Order: sequence, then structure tokens, then C-alpha cells
Amino acid sequence: MVMRVVAAFWLCTGALGGVAEGALQVSEQALAAVVLAQAIAGSVEGGDRNFGIFRVAQAARHHKGWVMLRRTRQRALALAGCKMRSGEDLRVSWRHSAQDQLHPEMSAEPLEGRLIFVRLERKGFRPVEL
Repeated sequence: MVMRVVAAFWLCTGALGGVAEGALQVSEQALAAVVLAQAIAGSVEGGDRNFGIFRVAQAARHHKGWVMLRRTRQRALALAGCKMRSGEDLRVSWRHSAQDQLHPEMSAEPLEGRLIFVRLERKGFRPVEL
């Protein structure tokens, strides 16, 4: 049997903080909403580029949590509305797009937050953009 699993771990201890599992047809973002519902209110959850979408942030807000999400370059540029320089920190009002799949029982109001861009460079390695 093959399944999809999303888990959250406590940063300081490595202990399992929440888990959700489903069939391969269930998206990781949908499972992330289940994990966010298990989180302690006010906690901060982190996610990679796969989770840097409005739907995940919408679920975090609904469950009284916070998220720090990495965005793809294309999604970050769309949210910023301009090209960013390394070290830049913009206040943004994140509105869902027509392509976003929203949770119907959760608020679709814009999310207020920050968009931070950093380019990490190390000699002998390709630059990493966060």
C-alpha cells in the first residue's frame, strides 16, 4: 500500500507534533491543514516551497497559528509585485488567486505578513535564494 504522509516535528526536541496520512490522491497541502489543526494555538509552523501557498496559510490562520513558508521564485515575485534584492523585507497583503483551492469553511480574507528575500552565496557552490 502506498500513501501520502505529512508530519510536523518540534524544533527543540525532534518529537512528533502532528501527523496526517491519506491516499496518493490527497494533496500534501490538504494533509498540512489537518496537521495545522493539531498544532498548539500560537505556534509557528515552517514549510518548504510545496507548502508556500495561500491554502496552507489560510488553514494556519483558521487554527490560530503562524507559518513561515518558503515560496517559489514565481510565487514570490507575484506577491511582491516587483523584483526583490537580497536582504529586502516587504510588508504584503496576500490575496488568493483564481487558481487557489480554498477551504470553503475558512476565511478567504487577505493575509497580512512579510515577504523576505535572501540570496545565500558561498564560494564553490551555487547561490541559494530563499
